[in-house]
Amino acid sequence: MITCDTCGLEQRTTQQSVSPDGGWSLPIDHFGYYGGFDDCVDVLIGGEQTRFLSMCHDCVVKLLTTFPLLGDKFQGGCHPNFIHTDFRDDGDDGTLHPSCCRWAWTWKKVGNGKTDTYLGDGNSGWYKAHQ
Repeated sequence: MITCDTCGLEQRTTQQSVSPDGGWSLPIDHFGYYGGFDDCVDVLIGGEQTRFLSMCHDCVVKLLTTFPLLGDKFQGGCHPNFIHTDFRDDGDDGTLHPSCCRWAWTWKKVGNGKTDTYLGDGNSGWYKAHQ
């Protein structure tokens, strides 16, 4: 479990230790800009631990609703579908579950080890991404 830094609610985390499921983790130590160069060598060599701002799914949706251009810049989904993230038992077809929001993405296995990506349409449905 991880606490959302914006709303304070506990969130499940299954992918990484700093990223809530369906949410974001933003490294806050390296947003700076000093002469066009962001020196993160200390982090790379293990001398410094990066701090993260963790946001749950609902807080990410609030951010993207407030600043829609930010979400539009991603052009391919901002996070995996939050409503149902384990569709292995459904034949690897994430479109069988409603999309959580218009910034979600999922996949559908199409054969030969290939998948098609689908994006949330904002009305619990999906549309195929241009690939």
